[in-house]
Amino acid sequence: MVIKDIKRFSDTRYKARAYICYLFSRNLPNRLPGVCLENIKAGFDKISHETENFDALYILDENGIQIE
Repeated sequence: MVIKDIKRFSDTRYKARAYICYLFSRNLPNRLPGVCLENIKAGFDKISHETENFDALYILDENGIQIE
């Protein structure tokens, strides 16, 4: 990476994070502590149909181990 690439990444990451937070808040209801895997999978399904920019979405458990 050159300095220009690092600067571009630095500028873009805030916009990307804001977009991801927007998608999650719109498609994944916050029903803590009763969040179930099926609700998360349904929300990810909505997100994957809404945008084509994701190659994969992973669900991790509390230890960081991939579930789905």
